[in-house]
Amino acid sequence: CGVGIIVWILVGAVGGWLSSRLSGRHSAADYALNIAAGIVGAVVAGFITNLVILRPVLSANLQSGLVSVLGAALFLILANLLRR
Repeated sequence: CGVGIIVWILVGAVGGWLSSRLSGRHSAADYALNIAAGIVGAVVAGFITNLVILRPVLSANLQSGLVSVLGAALFLILANLLRR
C-alpha cells in the first residue's frame, strides 16, 4: 500500500530534477524547488486519481508511475509559470 506513495515521491523527485536540468536553472535553490514541486505534484495527482477512479493506485506499477509523472509535470509547469 505504501509502496505506491514511495513511487510517487521518487518519480516526482526525478521529474523535478529533470525539470531543473531542462529549464537551464542550475542553482541549488532551483533544484530544491523543482524537486519539491515534482514530489507535491506527483503525490497530489496520485491521491486525486484514487478519489476519481474509486480504487487505489497505491501499488508500484505502470499506472501509478504514469499518474505521478503527469502530476509532477503539470505542477512543475504551473510552479515555473508562477515564478516568472
